[in-house]
Amino acid sequence: MRELPQSVTTLVRRRGGIVTRAELLAAGLSDNAIRWRRQQWVTVFAGIYAVSAAPGTDPRDLPLMSRVWAGLLHAGEGALVAGRAAARLEGLIGEEPRVIDISVPRNRRVRSRAGWRFVRRRPGVLLDPRPGHPPRQRVEDTVLDLSAASTNVDGCMSPLLDAVQRGRTTADLLRHRLTLRTRHPHRQLLHALLDDMASGTTRHLELRYARDVESAHGLPVARRQARQDGTGAICDVEYDGFDVLVELDGRKGHVGDGRFRDMDRDNAHTVLGKATLRYGWRQVATVPCTVAAQVATALQRRGWTGETGRCSRCREAADEAA
Repeated sequence: MRELPQSVTTLVRRRGGIVTRAELLAAGLSDNAIRWRRQQWVTVFAGIYAVSAAPGTDPRDLPLMSRVWAGLLHAGEGALVAGRAAARLEGLIGEEPRVIDISVPRNRRVRSRAGWRFVRRRPGVLLDPRPGHPPRQRVEDTVLDLSAASTNVDGCMSPLLDAVQRGRTTADLLRHRLTLRTRHPHRQLLHALLDDMASGTTRHLELRYARDVESAHGLPVARRQARQDGTGAICDVEYDGFDVLVELDGRKGHVGDGRFRDMDRDNAHTVLGKATLRYGWRQVATVPCTVAAQVATALQRRGWTGETGRCSRCREAADEAA
């Protein structure tokens, strides 16, 4: 880097040490000068060099920012970082991806290679408007892509829940982007999740709890939106005669003042001798059998003499264990 012209030094540093042959020629280096220096650099793609890496370094082992910029420059104008690489740049995932996903305009075809995957962009994907960052697609598109790639319920919901909880986007924006998509394998579940998150209600979550937890496992039929004597609070689910309450949080954990209100309410009910169990979308949608077992245990310790039934998931798990 010390031997590079000053005009490109700042650019190279911002890109994690990546520079193109065209940029070096424009800065005044001759073909011979570039050819001589290439021995000290790592060629990532034809005409794209990592000037800060040790000679002989595998391009797939370069730092994330270097691999991202090399992929973008190779793909050309209009390319955007996508997939798990975009999610890592947003701080939504902790592990750096081994494969860098680059979205390219639909009229362009770029051949993928080990460490980079170039995918032609579907219509409607938006550019993140923030300056000073590698050009990448909007966080809403990234989150929905991660969700679509998941094969299980928890994996499809987690990207949305995490992004909203971390303040990277909102439920309304995600819901709008989902509506514009012609296809998404988890559309119905995500619309229900986002409707609850956007409105602050638990309407869809309560329906799933009643169906997948309570009814599917033979629990007593609870009273909904029950006002509590002594506190005046309205609880999502109350099992009359057993002093067991279930609170359903449509958001991934309440934050700020809402979190402390929940805490105060739970403490007040505990003082009155009532047990409170609290669940969110992740628990009800992905492990309803575990939720049902916990609720049943709380009820049995307070006098319920019934037994939980086994839903289809319970039977499948038992068959796999056998």
